[in-house]
Order: sequence, then C-alpha cells, then structure tokens
Amino acid sequence: MQSSPAFGRMQGMTRALGSPLPLGNPNYQGPFGNTLLHGAVVSGDLREVKRLLAAGADPRIANFDGKTPVQAAELLGYVRIFDVLQKAKSVRR
Repeated sequence: MQSSPAFGRMQGMTRALGSPLPLGNPNYQGPFGNTLLHGAVVSGDLREVKRLLAAGADPRIANFDGKTPVQAAELLGYVRIFDVLQKAKSVRR
C-alpha cells in the first residue's frame, strides 16, 4: 500500500519535532485570546487539562471575551474539569 505525500510530510514533521510534540509555552494566547487550556476545556478533555496544568498553564488567564478556562468549564457544565481548575487556581495565588 502506498502512503500519501501528506502522510509522509506529517511523519517528517513528527520526527523533526519529536514525539510527543513539545509543549512550548502553555500560556500562549491565540488570535481570540484563548490558551491551550481554553481549548482543552471546551473539548471536555480532563486528561489534557491536567497535562497542561502540570506543564504550567495558568487557569486565570482570560480570553478577549473576558472568560477564563475556569469560567468556560462552569458555563459548559464540566463539573470535574471545573473542580480541577478551581484547585489549580487557588494553588497559584
């Protein structure tokens, strides 16, 4: 079976970056002010939320709408994620 050119490029990028992919700045804010933590919360991914917190992500950073990952978890009804973020938020004070 032949692999696609895109698959080959992706394999090359993975080798160049290493596996797993390096995290870099866990508090980087994208065009709308969302951090990686915002994205993990919106996705409902508790495991990723914990991984980002362990890497130094700050749950108090608000996006350009003024919402923090903690507020997003509350709005979306992700109780377990909200609890984890609340504990992390209080530890960082």
